Amino acid sequence: MSDGNISREDLQRRVAALEAEVAALRAGDSTAHMPHFFEMIEASPLGVVVHRGGPPLYANHMLASMIGMPRGTYLEQSTSALDWVYEQDRGIVASYVARFIAGEALPATGAFRMVRADGSTFLVESHTTRVIWDGEPAVASALTDVTDRHGAEREVQQSRKLFQAIFDATPDVVTVTDLASGNFVDVNAAFLMHSQHDRDAIVGRSPDEVGIYGDRAFRSELVRRVNEDGSVSDIETTAHTQLGERVFTVSANALSVDGRRLLLAIGRDTTEWRRQEDELLRNKQAAERANRAKSDFLASMSHELRTPLNAIIGFSEVIRDAVFGPIGTPRYAEYAKDINDSGQHLLQIINDLLDLTKLEAGKVELHEERVAPAEVVGACLRLVRTRAEHSGVRLTESLPDDLPSVIGDPRLLKQILINLLSNAVKFTPRGGEIDCGVMRAAGGGLSFYVADTGIGMSAAEIEIALTPFGQVDGVLNRKHQGTGLGLPLARSLTELHGGEMAIVSDSGVGTRVTFTLPPVRVSADIEAPKVAAG
Repeated sequence: MSDGNISREDLQRRVAALEAEVAALRAGDSTAHMPHFFEMIEASPLGVVVHRGGPPLYANHMLASMIGMPRGTYLEQSTSALDWVYEQDRGIVASYVARFIAGEALPATGAFRMVRADGSTFLVESHTTRVIWDGEPAVASALTDVTDRHGAEREVQQSRKLFQAIFDATPDVVTVTDLASGNFVDVNAAFLMHSQHDRDAIVGRSPDEVGIYGDRAFRSELVRRVNEDGSVSDIETTAHTQLGERVFTVSANALSVDGRRLLLAIGRDTTEWRRQEDELLRNKQAAERANRAKSDFLASMSHELRTPLNAIIGFSEVIRDAVFGPIGTPRYAEYAKDINDSGQHLLQIINDLLDLTKLEAGKVELHEERVAPAEVVGACLRLVRTRAEHSGVRLTESLPDDLPSVIGDPRLLKQILINLLSNAVKFTPRGGEIDCGVMRAAGGGLSFYVADTGIGMSAAEIEIALTPFGQVDGVLNRKHQGTGLGLPLARSLTELHGGEMAIVSDSGVGTRVTFTLPPVRVSADIEAPKVAAG
């Protein structure tokens, strides 16, 4: 095999020297040059063979090594030097040799395939000269194995073809320009489609001449940033296209190819994306305005709604309780009670709506202090006990003796628990039971829970119940009154304290709702002795 490190220039110099020796032989000065001639051939990294199209007249060690056998074996076993030429190339090489020996003026260099002793093929580059050997014309060929070089060149060509295919198939606009002059070196198919120009009308011209960018100063700014940082990403600009002026997001890199500095720029048409983004922003702003209007309306209406309700509730209590004497007809007292109950229910709805509005607006502030969990549970049970008794539901509490106190807003903690207890009473049939308690949570937190033996919920119904105004029962067959705000409010108030709410339920079995305060809200102090629920 040939020496892979020898340069083409060195090979040419050696071949030239060989030709000089052959010329001397032709002149008949063989005694002076023959020893030097063969010494140089034997030391040459080229494979040299002399023949007339038949058996080899001479071959150096390198030629035999290229074939893959000792020189003596090659010379003895080769019936023709052309036997080692690849079969499909053999006819062309044989014709060339015959014509060369005949004295035709043919190119001295060429390439063809040869076969090794093991049957493998390799590509050689041949430099041939006509010589006089033993008084008769022959050819002397110096062969170089160029298989690896040819393979590398083929891979380079394939890479170039692949790059060009990717370059043209890319849907984004891709341009290559001279970094200094700004002239286009190449553009892809997407660029031509957008600009409606032929490649010949683009290459060699500048963006200003073609009139591509909406902002003529854009490329100068792009080049400045690339020179400073080496690359830039996602710069927005406008460009003139067949569809009119479009918005493009451009990224660029500086390249160095054969000592020439180039700018590779890739642009993506983001016009539609920008339009959709602007539309979403407008919709978001409109929704925020509508939400603020709703909040402002509810806030302004709170006084207007509460004032007459307070009068209705107050006077209905006076009539119901016969404060100024007997009513006369008992049914009037029942009507007064109905008025009072309806007023209380409507007031609760208004309060829930206003609380939700404040939470959504982020206007609820925590007034924190040290709170005894048992006191919170006891106070809430006292508030719902009468309603539970009227519904035939039994209330129990589970409070360990070593409960720590917590840091939180006592009013909001009670509101969470009252909402959970009210729901439990509402959805637990007569004869059922509700247990309210506190327990230590994993990781150091503290959990409040309400567990009932009510109608329960499926997983899908839990999702509905946690949605503001969500009602598990259908609108037409709803059995239980309510706004659907109890659980959402309880969860929001829990999250306001940095806690989490969890619901475990099953249809027909019951529901357990737990809200857990994080460890940071649990005090190391043990609370005071618990107060009876009464």
